[in-house]
Amino acid sequence: MPWTRSDGLLSCKLFWPLSMRGADAVSSRTQRTQLIRFALSTLDETNGHHEFERICLTLARQRITSNLIPATGPVGSGGDQGRDGESHWTNLPDEGGSAFATLASADKVVFACTIQKTGVPAKIRRDLASICGRGDAVGRVIYFTVTAVAVSKRHELQAQAREIYGVALDIWDAAAIAEHLSDPDLFQSAAEFLHLPAEQAQPGAWRMPVPDTRGAVMRPDLLDAVIDALLTDTTSVALTGLEGAGGFGKTTLAALVCQDLRVLAHFRDGLLWLTIGQQVTGAGIATVVNDLVEYLTGQRPTYSDPRLAGSHLARVIGARTCLLVLDDVWRADQLAPFLIDAPNCTRLVTTRISTVVPPEATCVRVDALTEDQAHRPVSAHGAVAGAVRAGQRNPVPPGRARRHRGCGDPMGELDA
Repeated sequence: MPWTRSDGLLSCKLFWPLSMRGADAVSSRTQRTQLIRFALSTLDETNGHHEFERICLTLARQRITSNLIPATGPVGSGGDQGRDGESHWTNLPDEGGSAFATLASADKVVFACTIQKTGVPAKIRRDLASICGRGDAVGRVIYFTVTAVAVSKRHELQAQAREIYGVALDIWDAAAIAEHLSDPDLFQSAAEFLHLPAEQAQPGAWRMPVPDTRGAVMRPDLLDAVIDALLTDTTSVALTGLEGAGGFGKTTLAALVCQDLRVLAHFRDGLLWLTIGQQVTGAGIATVVNDLVEYLTGQRPTYSDPRLAGSHLARVIGARTCLLVLDDVWRADQLAPFLIDAPNCTRLVTTRISTVVPPEATCVRVDALTEDQAHRPVSAHGAVAGAVRAGQRNPVPPGRARRHRGCGDPMGELDA
């Protein structure tokens, strides 16, 4: 069942609507993958090695090692020594806290690529000799090719790399490259570098279901306070918290916010909703993040570390302008994976415990209904509850709704 009752309120657990499952979703991803594979196969016809280098650098930074830079050099000085890109030094892997830091490598990583279609194993061997014969010692080589490489041949080349040069060798052929480039967070880059049709590069907006608001008592002052905060906050992690005791209507208010036309117009790339709950801990947090990624991409990650799972989610969201609602959060560690990067994703949190929300968050306190509010008309249709025209404001009774910067700083309260 997608709907469960908690503290007298309806909350929505993550589930797949029929329109997001089955043949339709698979077909869309399959079509993107096939389109990319075809484009990769024609790169040699247009002398597209430079485009392939850019694709491989983008893919490697997002899926393998983030601290990579292009490797170039004048031909007279030995050129790039077979290296199309290599990692630069960083101490960020020990720091964590961002998608870049999570994927950064302290080892020396080199990537090379070729659009050559024949003699690819021999080409890989020559490039390995050049890469490992000069320059800094290398720990791992990532090799990208537009052709298919048989598993047996891949294993043979990897064994030779270990025995002769003492390096690990990963080979990404056309199938692996196309599969990853069809992911939502990478497809836009693939479309740009491979000159794919514009209509193929415009994935639809994400729209997840929200709890039913039929019968909800309208609280326009609080609704406007939350929406104002969501649309005006410009912090690096734009997050607004709804705090208050259980049963006061935080979840219902968040659902009404999600149905408001101003919110739908602003967060044009999607609206995501997750209910966390008190019992989710440890690896269970990573499971919830993995659930969301599977919903968005059709592929399920296997992370058990919440930080790694959160970094992957950040890469999937990318630069999209979207709203992520995190309902019923109890602890800061439950929230942390959802705050990694994704600079245009705004987080709306409902919680009973104000200290779980970062100090830079704008918080709106949701208290019990007043007698006047309890007698207001209720919403008859969840689909339009709280909706107003873009740019139109509901009347705000003076001093009724209050929001403030930092949930623990009542001295900073401002009238909404």
